[in-house]
Parts: sequence; structure tokens; C-alpha cells
Amino acid sequence: MGLFGRDTYGAKTKIFAGGSETVLAHVGQARRRRKILGIGALVLVVVAGVATFAILRVMKAGAAERVVTGYSSLTRCLVGDAPAAGEKPSARLRARQLTALTRNQTERAPGKDPWPDRCTKPAYELTEALRSSSLSDNKDLVEATTALADLLSKKEAFFLDLSEPVDRFFAAAQKASLALVARPDVPEPPAPATALSLDTLAAQATPLAKKPQDLAKLAVELGGGAAVRVLFEGDEDESPQLCSIGRSSAKCEPLPGGIGKAGGLELRGTSDDDAPSLVFVASGKQGAWRGGSKIEAKRAIAGYSSSAGPGVVLALDEATAKLELVIGPGDKPKRIGVATPDKLTVAEAARNAVMLWNDVVLAATSKEGDLVLLGMRLAADGALGKTAEIGALGKDARVDPRATPPPRFGAACRSGEALAVRVDVGAESWLATRDAERWSAPYKMGRSGGTMTCSGADAVVTRVDAGSEGVDSTAVTQTKCGGGACKASTIKVKELLADEAGLAPAPQIVAATVGSKVAVAWLAGQRGGVRLRVESVGALAQAPETILYDDLVQGGQVVATSTVSDLRLLPGDGFGVLLVSTKGGVFALRVTSDGKTAPIKL
Repeated sequence: MGLFGRDTYGAKTKIFAGGSETVLAHVGQARRRRKILGIGALVLVVVAGVATFAILRVMKAGAAERVVTGYSSLTRCLVGDAPAAGEKPSARLRARQLTALTRNQTERAPGKDPWPDRCTKPAYELTEALRSSSLSDNKDLVEATTALADLLSKKEAFFLDLSEPVDRFFAAAQKASLALVARPDVPEPPAPATALSLDTLAAQATPLAKKPQDLAKLAVELGGGAAVRVLFEGDEDESPQLCSIGRSSAKCEPLPGGIGKAGGLELRGTSDDDAPSLVFVASGKQGAWRGGSKIEAKRAIAGYSSSAGPGVVLALDEATAKLELVIGPGDKPKRIGVATPDKLTVAEAARNAVMLWNDVVLAATSKEGDLVLLGMRLAADGALGKTAEIGALGKDARVDPRATPPPRFGAACRSGEALAVRVDVGAESWLATRDAERWSAPYKMGRSGGTMTCSGADAVVTRVDAGSEGVDSTAVTQTKCGGGACKASTIKVKELLADEAGLAPAPQIVAATVGSKVAVAWLAGQRGGVRLRVESVGALAQAPETILYDDLVQGGQVVATSTVSDLRLLPGDGFGVLLVSTKGGVFALRVTSDGKTAPIKL
């Protein structure tokens, strides 16, 4: 028996009882309290777990959103639109990098928000978002993003080869199925350069030679004219070809089989615009060919191919050391001796004698060592006029037998008004011109070398002078001569590039007169492609720059080594021909005075 009541939890309990019954009642009450407290704690844990799950879910959702935003921002910043299926992201980036490389260091200064530097921020934001998202365990994606962000943060990022890290990043992002959303607030990358590559050039142009060539050794016809004529000697797999490139036409023809394997093929003559070229065989030791006919000569050193008559070869009889003209072809060609005054000698006829259309010009040496120019004209009836002294070059052009190289006729050209010839003596050159009546006395024109064109009564020489201090002292010079005087205009390559050393010529720069302007082309640094400017010398530094050819793209992807091995720029009559030697052969592009270019297709 006892007195019962209700505790604070509503349980029935005895208020008072005697003996053991009272103890048992207290124990039961304690058990009930612990059970109720345990249930309460469990409820709290469940509630807290649900709340934590919800918070984590929200956090993961926020990180996922930042991943999409970061990926979309970085994609737009680097390459614009998402790369198409099968397109290498690095190839798209490379086209934009070529454009960015045109910006000089001043334009890339802090505060200018240059590309691709500005892509560093979205790259790092994406990295952090990935580490906070469910993709944090995607090692390839996180590492690729981090590596790309680190490269973009470098000040030289615009110049680095980013191909591998960019392709790796986009491959990892595609594998992770990252989504893209529009990010119009992110500035787009520079517009892609529309440069040719080996792939597109091969599709638009015909290779003049199927293998790379040393373009400095190519045989180019002296004098030029309406067409630039170039001889490709070929090898065991390719026949020799003579190519003629005009202002609006071009053709290449294989040489006759009789001279295809002879070797030592050269173009030492001059030709009328509509006459075949003279091809000298075995460096002239086996005569010369005009079309399919051979002109026999013991040692052919120069010549003229007329549109109105037969070919004429200036030859040397090495047994007698006498010069003669051989007019042919035919079994019995006409031979005319070329006389020189007794007081003068032609020391090395192969270098010191030339035939400029129907004018024979000799560089003879007096007993005192003075260099004197002699001239004679071949009449239409085959008669050779008397030898006339054009004039001495001057005391500073005296011939030293030990000098290297000896005097030579370096270039020639003609227009409707005049004919001009340049004589190189060591590092200096002299010019002599002829109008319809007579030759002018030769006069000094400056340093030797370069290409020459004629405009009216004037001669224009354009050359690249390599400085002893590399790019900083290398210069492009155009020298205009007329009326017995010359005027030179020069621009240093350093000025041309606006101090952007990364675009300095590697390995060379080529120049030639095109119309009234000068064209300059070069392979720019290690990653700048082949570039071109056409303008007067004084305005070249401000002239627009054309990115002609991307030498680091082949097969639709970026390659590690350049596809270009050599460049050469040849002047024509109001236009130029840029030869580009590539891994796929030698291609030609026509260059006009307005700076436009076009690949040449035969």
C-alpha cells in the first residue's frame, strides 16, 4: 500500500511507501527519464544532420555554379566560342596569339588589360570552384586548370607555347562534361589572324619545287622585266623547272631532257619579255640552251635571248683567253671576236663580263690597277659596234688581286628610258646607266648587294644590311640613283619592330622595291609567323603589318618546329615575288605595291 501521484513527466508514482517498494519506485523513475532524454537527443541529431545536408547541398550547388561560370568565362577569354568537334583548341588559340604578338610592349603595359594575361583571373576562379565542388577529386581537371592558370599569370604568357596545357585543359573539361553558358561580360580574345599555313598554302598554290630549297642559291635571271624568271634545278626525283612569274600570270616548264641531268644549271643571260631564257649548263662549260636548242660554246659566261632573233652567248676561249660572241643555235653558229684595248685586261671574264640585252659590258683592269668599264653594242644585223670606254670607277675602286671577292656585275635592269648596271667591288658598288644614245660615266652608289629595279631613268637598289650587333644594328636601305647622284633612305629593324624583340627576324629579313615602295618580309622570332610590310621607307614603322603565314601550324594543329626554312623576295616590274621554302616545298606569293598578296597557282 502507499500514496500515489504524478511526476513532472506524467508518470504515476508513489509519493510515499515503506521499505523496498519505495526504492524500486525511484529506480523505475530514473530509467524512464533516461529513455526520454535519449529519444530527445536522437531527434536533435537527426534534425542537425538534415540541416547540415541541406547546407552542404547548397554549398555544392553554389560551387557547381561557380564551376560553370568559371569554365565559361575562361573559354570565352581564351578562345572565344567553344572549339568545334575535331578542332584543336590550341590551333584556335594560336591564331589569336599571332594577332596578340603584333602589340608592342607599350600596349601591353600594366593597366592595358592585355590578352591572355586577363584570362588569369577566371582561370584561378575556376580552380577554386573545382576544389570546392564535387569535382574536387577529378585530379586531371584540377591539375590541368591549375597548370594553365599558373602559365597565364606569367608576364610572357602572350609569347609562350600554350598548346599542350590548353589542349589538356579542354580535354579534361570535355571528359568531365562541363557545361558552357553565355558570358557576354567577359572581353573576347583578339581576332584570329587569317594567315596561311602549310595546309592552306598547299591548297591555294602550286609548289614550284616539291622539296625545301636553299633560296640564296636559286638561279634568277639577271635584269627581271615583265616576268621574274627562276630556275629550280631539281634532283633525282624531280626534273629541273624554269618558272616565269608575271604580274597576273605564272607558268613552270620542265627543261628539255638533254639538260635535265647535266647539273650546274644557271641563268646568266638577259631576255626580252616574250623570248625564252638562256639556260647555262654545267656553269657554262657545256654551252647554253635556248628553249630546246643548244648554243655550243667552250665556256659560256653571259648572253641575250631576243624576241626578234636568235640567241647570243658571250663566251670565253680559255685556250686563248679571248672573248667572243656566239650567235646561234645551229651547226655553224656565227662567231664574233670581242676586242679590248691593249692597255686593259679582263682579269676574270666569268665575273667581269656581262651581256645586258644587246649591250656587252666589260670591267677591265689597267696596269695601275684602276677598274674601267667598257661597252659595245650588238646591232640587229649581228654586227658588233666598236669598244667604247664608259669610264673609270675611281681610285677607291682599284683592284687588289688579294681582295675577296673580286669585282663583279651584281645587278642590272632596264625600263623604257634607260638601262642600268651595278658593279660590286668588295663592300662598295658603282652604277652606270645608258639611254638611247650613250653610257653615263659610272658613279658610286653605296654599299654592294641588294636587288635592283629601274623606274624611268632612275635605278633603285633595296638591300638589307646586317649589323655587327644583331637586330639592333640591322637596317633596310633603299637607294635611288639618277642624274649622277644617289640618295639613300634607311630604317633600322629595331624601329620597324617598335622595340618588340620577340618579333625580330629569325633567321632572316628580305626586302625589295615594289612599285614606288619597299616590301619587307621576315620570319618573326620563334612564334611570330611570316610578316610583311609595304610602304615607303620613311613610313614603314607606321605601316600596317600583314601576318602572311603561320609557320607553326601543320595538319590542323600546332607543331613544335617551324615549317619555313628560307625566304627570298624578288622584284618584278611593279610587283614582287616572295618565295617561301617550306617542309612541303617552295611556294610563291605575288606582292603588290598596295600590300596585297596572293598565292601563285600554276
